Amino acid sequence: MPGHVLSRLRKKPNQSHNSVPKTSIRANAGQIVLTALKAYSLVSLTLLASEILRSSLDPVYGHVPASRHHGILTRVALLTACSTYSSTPGSSRQWARWLAVLGLAVSIIQLFLFRYSGRLGPGFGPLLTSLVTSFPLVMVSVITVAKRVTASMDKLFPTGSAQSIGVSRRRISDAVLTAVCLIAYFEPKMGSTLLNEWLRTQVVRSRVGLYFVFAVFYPLLFPSGYLFFMVIPILQPKLLGAYVPLPYSDQFLNTTLHKYNYSLIARQESPTGYISVLDNTEDGFRVMRCDHSLLVVEIDPVVHDFAQQYFDLQSNHTSIIQDAVPFVEQNTGVKKYDYIIHDVFTGGVEPIALFTTEFLRGLKNMLKSDGVIAINYAGDLRLRSASMVVRTVLSVFPTCRLFREEETKQADHSLTDFTNLVMFCRKAAGSFSFKQPGKQDFLGSQARQHHLLPRHEVNPRSLVERHGKDVISKQNMGLLEKAQLESALGHWKVMRSVLPDAVWEKW
Repeated sequence: MPGHVLSRLRKKPNQSHNSVPKTSIRANAGQIVLTALKAYSLVSLTLLASEILRSSLDPVYGHVPASRHHGILTRVALLTACSTYSSTPGSSRQWARWLAVLGLAVSIIQLFLFRYSGRLGPGFGPLLTSLVTSFPLVMVSVITVAKRVTASMDKLFPTGSAQSIGVSRRRISDAVLTAVCLIAYFEPKMGSTLLNEWLRTQVVRSRVGLYFVFAVFYPLLFPSGYLFFMVIPILQPKLLGAYVPLPYSDQFLNTTLHKYNYSLIARQESPTGYISVLDNTEDGFRVMRCDHSLLVVEIDPVVHDFAQQYFDLQSNHTSIIQDAVPFVEQNTGVKKYDYIIHDVFTGGVEPIALFTTEFLRGLKNMLKSDGVIAINYAGDLRLRSASMVVRTVLSVFPTCRLFREEETKQADHSLTDFTNLVMFCRKAAGSFSFKQPGKQDFLGSQARQHHLLPRHEVNPRSLVERHGKDVISKQNMGLLEKAQLESALGHWKVMRSVLPDAVWEKW
């Protein structure tokens, strides 16, 4: 309501109350809802961009270390911005201009920090990177939204009109922002779910490329003259070439990798993670990496394709690209197998659902009466997680022999003991032994010749008789989740000793 009208009304107290023009909340309910939807859309865009930034840390630090603080920092940024926006200086237009720049800048900052990951480590590195990228992005985005909502309410309810119906504009703005912040606060996994779907359908070819697609929305929504300063680093091929698979980018990447005697053969994004195949040009071996691990994961079709193309996986097999849990549940008792290999290590930890008593019993039921299963566990054997896994396996299978990859080097329990532990188990009770392999068993592989016959046997009692008596089931998987973080940090250090820092940092 115009101010001069209010002035005249105050001078005429006897004027009928019904003659006072009022702005009705009910009449403007549609505009209020539309404003709230616009605000939530921008906050959702930022949360998704933040999740992409988090996922970009996986190849450098591993999924568990990269995710350790992300959720907490995102919520803190949301709550801080929602509760302090009214005391922050500047207009909505000024904040929007800085958001346009920040949306592009944070990814460049992240890529710059990757080169220091070896010094920062898996604990402090992801935390520092998120503090200077995702955290300010969420903060500035929410403050921008809050300022724009306040400005919209000012236009919708001119001075005095809202008060005339007993509600202040500030309360209306606060109600809209509270609703937006609460919905965003309690939907932290929305971005992760969407990201996995987009990578699954390959809308773009990398998570870094996907982030820049989203980052472009900020300058489109909020044009800013400051963007000129971001053009030069973005167009540098050496900056993005390592992280965005483009026709010319592999050449730039290999220029760096050749200095460390490695060469990139192939790479592709997948729902499991960033998959690449690398050749060591000095020692003549080939590796496949998935994020910050060297592994094979049967749930991933990209891994299967690369195994056939680059690792001589023969075609005389039936490939089932499916989550192992429902597959075992659906096929228990349908077909019996002579042997099963259970090797599911990924991202520094094991998928917990594949180590529960329920899942292992399903595998046991799929074995023939004299069948054998080999279960690989990679982790720190001095941690509770290792004891829980071994105890669970021994509770299902009557006869098992355990072998570690190398001999125990230290008896000092203050040190880590990260290794691969393979548990060979029979469905039936009774002892068993291993035959001496011949030349035909090695298939021309030096690795098979060195590792095919297990050597360093471990007494199961040394693992199961410590850290309590818990076994893993569907009901208590959370116990293992808490115990896996320390193992994931140890795995990061082991992987950094296998390949140079630059290979991990350049993807």
